[in-house]
Formats: sequence, structure tokens, C-alpha cells
Amino acid sequence: MKIMGNTLLKQFTIAATGASILTFGIGSLEANAANLVTNGSFEEGGRKDLFVEVGSDEIPGWTISQARINIHSGFWNALGSDISDQSYDYNSIDLDGGFGDVGAISQVINTVVGQAYNLSFAMAGNYYEFENIPRQMEVFWGAQSLGIFTHTFNGSETNVDWELYEVNVIGTGSDELKFVSLSGANAAFGPVVDDISVEVAQSVPEPGSLLGLMAIATLGGGSLLKRKQQQ
Repeated sequence: MKIMGNTLLKQFTIAATGASILTFGIGSLEANAANLVTNGSFEEGGRKDLFVEVGSDEIPGWTISQARINIHSGFWNALGSDISDQSYDYNSIDLDGGFGDVGAISQVINTVVGQAYNLSFAMAGNYYEFENIPRQMEVFWGAQSLGIFTHTFNGSETNVDWELYEVNVIGTGSDELKFVSLSGANAAFGPVVDDISVEVAQSVPEPGSLLGLMAIATLGGGSLLKRKQQQ
């Protein structure tokens, strides 16, 4: 599926340990920027509903790095739109491929050393069952964890209340982007990810913001501040 037009992002600030400063922000996704992610909306290869295991080449551009995942097509809504809206595509990835199959997907992105990039993605959950249990996943940029992301049920089986995220990352030349389910061993319906994009950053945080982030990093080694998306 794809995000169409301008979509308000949830606002985050995160200070990472190590040399890189990571910042979440609020703003609009640039529809015309070049996406470095291959098949970020999982539409290549056509509409499909199936389980995909480690070693499969079923999802162009992506590696199944752990257990297996589940490609879904059209069961739930397209990022908050009417499911009948054909301006949206269909496929998204449930990172849990079945009972006990706690999966992960990854892709190596070719970047420029020292260049700032905007990573954006959409998250929801498969709430076919166990809607009282929040879905969680961890996102990595190379060896750096960008944090644990949690989605709580606030909709229905088919209107899954997509949440959109954006974070600034720094290129090292070749960076593995990875999404890992944090479901328990008995899970079957997990976190769902879609519309993944890595684009050259059009702007960088102001110096005052960077100083604040470095102070947070010094005090706590890693801090995440969350504000609700405007309704």
C-alpha cells in the first residue's frame, strides 16, 4: 500500500547512544522524493495472500531474516482510507507468520557516507484475534536500534488504525534496514508494516534541537518522547 498526499506524522524525539543522533519529527511525506527502498509498499509481484519463509524470494527486494512472515492483501483498510479507494494499493506485511513464527524482514540500502536520510514507515497490527494485546516490533538501521514501536488496538479487524513514523538516520555506505517482530513465542497475529521509504533528508534538525538531544543522550543514553497524532 502507499501513502497518498500529505499525512500528519506522530511526533517523536529520540536520542541514540553512540555517534549518531536520531530525531523523530512531525511533518508531511514528500511524494516526489526518490525512495531508495526497493518495493517499499510490497506491491511488486502483484496482489497476494501467503506465508513466506526464510530463503524465499517471493518479496522482491526483501530478505526474510527470521522464521516466516505473512503477506496480506486487502483484508484491512489502506492506511485509514475507505477500503474501496482504489488510489491505494493492497499488500502489507504481518511480521508473524503463524503460531510461533515470530518473523523479521530486512533490506540493504545503498547510501552515501555521512548523508542524512528520512526513514518513514507505517505500522498497524493484525487484530484478527487477541485484540487486547498490543503489537510490538523493533526497527534497526545497521546495528543501531531505532527503538521499539507499539501499536494498540483502536479500530476493528479491517480498520486497523495505521500509525505513521519518520526518523532521520545517517548513511554509512551500505545500511541494513530491519523490522523485527517482538511477539511472544505463541503469537500468530503480529505487528504489520507497510509503505517503507528511505529518502535523502531535505532538512536537518536545528542546532538547538541537536543540543537538546545530546543532553538527553548524556543523561539517559536513550530517550523517547511520544505525542498523540492529531485527530
